[in-house]
Amino acid sequence: NRTYVMSTWLKDRPFLALEPVRKTAILTFVCNDLLQNKAVTRQIEQARETAATLKKEKWVLDAKIKKLQLMYNRQVRNEKAASQRAAVECRSPSINSHKELELADESGADELSGDESVATQPDEDEDRKLSSDEVHKKLDKLLKMSDAQLNALKKATKQLRAKCYGQDRYYRRYWSFPKLGGVFVEAAESCEPNV
Repeated sequence: NRTYVMSTWLKDRPFLALEPVRKTAILTFVCNDLLQNKAVTRQIEQARETAATLKKEKWVLDAKIKKLQLMYNRQVRNEKAASQRAAVECRSPSINSHKELELADESGADELSGDESVATQPDEDEDRKLSSDEVHKKLDKLLKMSDAQLNALKKATKQLRAKCYGQDRYYRRYWSFPKLGGVFVEAAESCEPNV
């Protein structure tokens, strides 16, 4: 029996004193046994589903942030243009009628843009009624939610994978495991034959 042979290896010496081939055989056995465990596979599947759900939620949140940023920038630009027009109107009253026609054309173009989907129009109608300060507050709130979502996504993906930082000229790989802390070095050691 293979497991009995491995247990006899550990009776004579501790695990760290074994040859690399025997260490690898023991670790392979333990890993295969863990991967066949239902609780471990269930935990891995739940972590993958959680990461996928968090990614989808992050995409939706990022789309909302982009829309609010565009709306905020448009409102700020319109407010600046309105203040400039007011300053110009005070100076020359004959230009007023020409400017009013241009404003009517621009506002009509904004209302008739048909690129939005039907599902997002009610939110945009509510957001258009907001002042630029309220839009800015809502944008800040969504940005904080996005940061929290990103942290949760990083935490969920770290449960599944270790991070490889790369390798050096001696072909040693540097790893970071989320639960262990620190940097681990994987080196190709010379394997001595079993005695």
